Amino acid sequence: MEIYFVRHGETYLNKYDRMQGWADTPLTHQGRISAEKCGAYLASKGISQIVSSDLGRTIETSKIIRTQLNITKELYLMPEFRETFFGYFEGELNQNVWPKVAKSKGFETVNEFYANLKINEVMNAFHEADPQKDAEDYETFITRIKAGLEKLENTFSSDSKILVVTHGNTIRNLAYLIDPQIDCAEVVLNAAITKIALTKHEKKLLFYNQSVNL
Repeated sequence: MEIYFVRHGETYLNKYDRMQGWADTPLTHQGRISAEKCGAYLASKGISQIVSSDLGRTIETSKIIRTQLNITKELYLMPEFRETFFGYFEGELNQNVWPKVAKSKGFETVNEFYANLKINEVMNAFHEADPQKDAEDYETFITRIKAGLEKLENTFSSDSKILVVTHGNTIRNLAYLIDPQIDCAEVVLNAAITKIALTKHEKKLLFYNQSVNL
């Protein structure tokens, strides 16, 4: 099974550089253009099914891409591939949140924070820094992501080529599960593509965070 994971197009919260997990805003004009370019690139890949997280920005992106792929099947919605829930920090400016979370773990800069913590520790730091403790911890998040992968394997045939339209941190964690050598501080770009191959015996990361909008 070949799975193309695509991050949704730019939204207004992305544009304003604000935290966006389960909070949702529509795509910007640029976001719609990048989704169209992504769809045009994927049109020749033999994709037969589009899967989307159940959030509005991924559904909007999926519908734009679907017109390029000429797929008539309805979108297959999977809440398992939602973005991380950032709890108390939803909608806050990134420039305010990240330094606060880094300092809560004893780091003076965000760069030090990322350089010294593993991807699971970064997510748990958000949970711990949330005064309401609503932000997802790593185990909660990664359990539903793994369940999503298993559901794909059980729902679609083993020779399927599938597009999953999802979110930046979801893609980052999926890639890290397969290849811990990826740079977890690298920003997953809007409408960028990551490709994973699944067999009965292994999961292989074929490429990561490839932009088609340059």
